[in-house]
Amino acid sequence: MRVSGERKRGGGSALLDTLRSGIGGDVRRVLVLTVLLCACAPLGWCGTEWILGLVLLASLGVFGLVLAGVASLALAPSAPEEGEPRVAAVGWSAFSAVWAGGLGFESLCPGRLESGDGGMVFALALALVSLAWAYVIARTALARRRPRPTRAAFHPRAAADAWFAAATLFCAFGAVVSSRTLFAQPGQLVWVWLQSAPWFVGLFFASRFLLRELPAGLDPAPLPARRRAALWLLRASSVLLAVSLCATALGLDGIPPAHVLVLAGLALLGGLHLALELLIRELPRAARTLWYACLAGVLALVASALVAFDLPRRAAFALYRGEFEACIAAPGDGLRSIGPWEIELRRDAQGGSYFQTFEKVWMSDGTVHYGFAHRPDAETSPFGRVSERIPLGGDWFQFQACSR
Repeated sequence: MRVSGERKRGGGSALLDTLRSGIGGDVRRVLVLTVLLCACAPLGWCGTEWILGLVLLASLGVFGLVLAGVASLALAPSAPEEGEPRVAAVGWSAFSAVWAGGLGFESLCPGRLESGDGGMVFALALALVSLAWAYVIARTALARRRPRPTRAAFHPRAAADAWFAAATLFCAFGAVVSSRTLFAQPGQLVWVWLQSAPWFVGLFFASRFLLRELPAGLDPAPLPARRRAALWLLRASSVLLAVSLCATALGLDGIPPAHVLVLAGLALLGGLHLALELLIRELPRAARTLWYACLAGVLALVASALVAFDLPRRAAFALYRGEFEACIAAPGDGLRSIGPWEIELRRDAQGGSYFQTFEKVWMSDGTVHYGFAHRPDAETSPFGRVSERIPLGGDWFQFQACSR
């Protein structure tokens, strides 16, 4: 009996030691991650230009990853598994194609996107498309059967828990530091924290709840070189985005509730990174669903890049440039219809011709006019003071003018 009791005590002691070491290891991981996140925050003092550069670099990395994914998955069909959101992926891909086409067509008219009239609609649609993409990726990663983990397994659930805990601590610490201007006003300080604390707690537990289906572990298996390269590219892009998010927290000084947005960004980044890493590890499972998802991402990114560099507008103008020149040669001003544009032609005393394609009335700044111009004056126009001229080649420019 004594031996049995000693064995029981020994087994219980071993269990307690295992629990203590596990809890201690988790706490150490969370603290190390929190310190690393806090160390990234002071980088915001260096200005915002480098942050935009990091975001652009990370975006290029993600785009390269997505493009490589489209190429490699195009010839890797797979039967849909139970719970695999292939229909949602196909629908998202089709919607992305419509969104990309609509964005390109809307960008043809100078002023529509710049004034915010059409830009807001497409920005809201992009947010919905991004949420749909996150749903497809997360659902594909979570809805599947996986082998039991071994001792040397990759533990995605533990990684998610540590990341969300560290992000919550970092953002809560940032909010406390941001509240220092309110220490002399206890009533307002308490009210600010009563507003902010539920969002911090809610985001933390919502993130944990959404990823509750993550596997406790995955059996590690040798990966092909291309997949290993994709994993490291994904990790590098995620690190750059995380550093950028932490650095922007410094610009929220004096606005404690805004740190909830940083937490939301970090939580979303961590969850999507983990889901993508699981999917890359488990290919070719769900390959066709991932192909549709990657295709949708490529369409959205390519359309955004083309519009950012005004390539659809420049191409359309080059196509109809002869008709614009014919209008200049014809006498008289007034309304015209050229290609996709409804224009109003006016001329100035110096021989410049102005084709207004869009106008926006602002309460404070008067009316802003957008369009194309041939040999425009640098300062004035028939539509008001010229505020911007963008060369289109030769004597042609895209102009923006203001009138009160």
